[in-house]
Amino acid sequence: MFKKSGSGKYNLRYSTEAQSIHSDSKQKSIVQYWRCKSEVDVKARAAAQLKSLGGDPANNIDLLGQYELQFGVFRGKTFKWLVENGLGYAAFVTLSFSKETESSSDLSKNKHAFLSYMRSFSDGRAAMLQKAREKELEKSKKVATTSTNTRSTPTTSSQRSLVVSSASLNHRQKTPEKPEKNSLAATESPSFTQ
Repeated sequence: MFKKSGSGKYNLRYSTEAQSIHSDSKQKSIVQYWRCKSEVDVKARAAAQLKSLGGDPANNIDLLGQYELQFGVFRGKTFKWLVENGLGYAAFVTLSFSKETESSSDLSKNKHAFLSYMRSFSDGRAAMLQKAREKELEKSKKVATTSTNTRSTPTTSSQRSLVVSSASLNHRQKTPEKPEKNSLAATESPSFTQ
């Protein structure tokens, strides 16, 4: 169920079917209203589906696997289907849900049932950890790029002047001569605000 690549990392990409559903949802300009099914209804449908597949509804993990998603792009698909076809999305949403407090709403209960399903597998927890690390890496790269771009591309003439002044000050500091007492280099250093 949890697919890994040759490098041992989990395959967090969409399957062909999931990619098709995801692409179709992005192209639709009208958002369809979806009424969340009750927890009782979701559980009853899952039990019936599991029985029809020859499974035992008393097995909580198998039962959760047949629960229908009540949120997101893949609404109506089962928990098991999402893990098999969109593990990256599954890991992403469970990381998000783990920060939420469960409420009495059917939507919240469905989200937390999915979180419980993912956490019931060591591979599910590991995929969540891998996704969290990827998000942190993306975030740190974005911060590094933003700060590099901010420093290297002054946009206003006053910012360009400060960069030129800063370069001049750095050059003055490298020379063995002492700056004059009343010069900018001797009294204050320029501050850059971001």
